[in-house]
Amino acid sequence: MVSLKILIIQVAYPGDIYLISWLPHAFKTQYHDEVIIDAVVRKGYGTIMQKAGARKVFEINKTFPENLLDIAR
Repeated sequence: MVSLKILIIQVAYPGDIYLISWLPHAFKTQYHDEVIIDAVVRKGYGTIMQKAGARKVFEINKTFPENLLDIAR
C-alpha cells in the first residue's frame, strides 16, 4: 500500500539537479515500498532522476506553464 507520494520539481538552475538527486534514494531507503516518487525537471536532466530512483520523470523546457498543464492531464 502506497502511503506517500512525492513530486520533486527542479525549475531553475542546472546545478539544482545534483543537489536534489539524492532525494529519491533517501525516501525509498526510509519508506521502502510505501513511497512513489515522481520528478519534474528541465529538459536533458531526466536520466539523472531516473537513475536516482524516480518512478516517472517529466521533462519540461522554458515554457513551464504550458508543460505543467500537459503533465497534469
